[in-house]
Amino acid sequence: MKGLKRDASSLGPPADDVRGYVVPARGGACTTVRTVRTREDGLVPAVPDRPRAGRFEATGLAFLHVLLHAPVVVSFVLVVVSTVLVAVWVGVALLAVTLPLSRALAEVHRWTAARILGEPVPPPYRPLHGGWWQQLRTLLTDPMSWRDLLWMLWAMTAGFVLSLLVVLLLHGVVTTPVWWYVAGPVMRARANVDRALLTVGRTEKLERRVRALAESRADFVDHSAAELRRIERDLHDGPQARLAALSLSLGMADDLFDSDPAAARRLVDDARSSSTTALSELRDVVRGIHPPVLADRGLAGAVEALALDMARPVDVGVDVPSRLPPPLESAVYFTVAECLANAVKHAGATSAWVRIRWADDVLSGEVGDDGRGGADPRSGTGLRGVAGRLAAFDGRMRVSSPPGGPTVVSWEVPVRIVLAEDNALLRAGLTQLLTSKGFEIAAAVDNLPGLERALEDPTVEAAVVDVRMPPTFTDEGLRAAIGVRGRRPGFPVLVLSQYVEQLYARELLASGEGAVGYLLKDRVSDVAEFVDAVRRVAAGGTVLDPEVIATVLARRADEPVDRLTAREKEVLALMAEGRGNAAIAATLVVTEKAVAKHINSIFTKLDLPADTDDHRRVRAVLAWLRL
Repeated sequence: MKGLKRDASSLGPPADDVRGYVVPARGGACTTVRTVRTREDGLVPAVPDRPRAGRFEATGLAFLHVLLHAPVVVSFVLVVVSTVLVAVWVGVALLAVTLPLSRALAEVHRWTAARILGEPVPPPYRPLHGGWWQQLRTLLTDPMSWRDLLWMLWAMTAGFVLSLLVVLLLHGVVTTPVWWYVAGPVMRARANVDRALLTVGRTEKLERRVRALAESRADFVDHSAAELRRIERDLHDGPQARLAALSLSLGMADDLFDSDPAAARRLVDDARSSSTTALSELRDVVRGIHPPVLADRGLAGAVEALALDMARPVDVGVDVPSRLPPPLESAVYFTVAECLANAVKHAGATSAWVRIRWADDVLSGEVGDDGRGGADPRSGTGLRGVAGRLAAFDGRMRVSSPPGGPTVVSWEVPVRIVLAEDNALLRAGLTQLLTSKGFEIAAAVDNLPGLERALEDPTVEAAVVDVRMPPTFTDEGLRAAIGVRGRRPGFPVLVLSQYVEQLYARELLASGEGAVGYLLKDRVSDVAEFVDAVRRVAAGGTVLDPEVIATVLARRADEPVDRLTAREKEVLALMAEGRGNAAIAATLVVTEKAVAKHINSIFTKLDLPADTDDHRRVRAVLAWLRL
């Protein structure tokens, strides 16, 4: 089946370190979700960025570039000559040899660029399928095969000069101090050019994205139609048949009431039993559409309830925010349900485990069992349907199931964000920044109608919004943010503004649900702080700009917060910035235990007793802002 290969995916980065089948979700996530290693504890964490190569390693890679200069020149000449000779058919045979050679050289330089930059540089080529003739046609028609010629021109000239310069500077006694300072920047400059030429450009990315989205949409439509057919079949074969039999029994009982009361009574008893069975079957159908416990308790509670219903012991570990977007919760729930059903029906497992975690802007999970193994997504076990569910959220699923077990099904779903900013340069910069940090930009818009359309997407999980948007450039973005939080309570929104306005912070925080932030646009210059703010808001935290906090402090007079000590006010100010206990302790140079004591004292002095409310920190900030 297309799209399935051992240890590789034709639609995404290779998964060399995950044994088994890789089932790519064709929603385009392969451009944003990084390949990860499956850990022994069952989680699939995002891979941290590699450290960039140091001076000595970069110089060693520069020496490798110098050694490969001659093969690059020879490969370039052979490809050009073979292309000219295609007219007499001799060139076709030569290209069958020279193009793989040029690709091998390019792959080595991708590896060196990845080592120097500390970032992956995935190969952009189309997958090779079929016999040698079909593979040759793919080589010849792949635009990246010919883009490698442009890279070889760079590598033979300016790229070679840069690498040679670094090597010579190290070996010169007088120039060694110069090498100490320029080796890293020079090699990173060369690696950046190599990466730009050896990976797909913006146009190719967009084309692949559109093609992947079209395939994902077709799969999703087919899956939805199949679900409707299943529901109709379940209703027809179960409750509908029971209700028809119930109606017949009641009709016969009505006919026998006068002539044979005893027989009529037996028919009524049978009808009562049939009605009970019909109600039970209806409950099963409803649970198959959307389990009530999922709506009531969220993903964690629904998975725990699912584990209790299984005939085998299931170890559950779920660490996610209290509520996720309902469509995402539903997709992950049925993913777990399908995998556990396979463990019981097909694997003969005696135990299973479920791990779901929200970390590094990715919802990752894993279901495993100790069964016989050998699961194949192509054999009709329902795993292809699971991949189709996750595809709608740009998710990616992997299956590792060697003969003898264990079977491990893991998946990742990135955070999908709407970005609204009317300044084209800032919008492009934020898009590139957030994408590089693992976020999925569902839409980047520059006007209010586009923002409202983007926020209607149920798979969107957060938004970064400018206060002022066209057409009137007043507070359209703010009103859109408040509106979506009214429709979807707790929807994460980070609002950016050019100036401090306490009223805006009050209106955003009015719901008391958390998952909201208000920052000045100046804060985007501090990349680490800005990305951390986006992550905290997406995870359900609250972030306020320090200038907003300073403004509030300047206006405080005769308020309940006057009961707080100076240290407690400092702690509350840091809480308003969205910091956790560990971050507050590090900032104030105290222990986390001391921070916890201060927070409990704040709750007491602000009359916020402990109850089932999970947002006491937010309520403390609201009281501080006089909301």
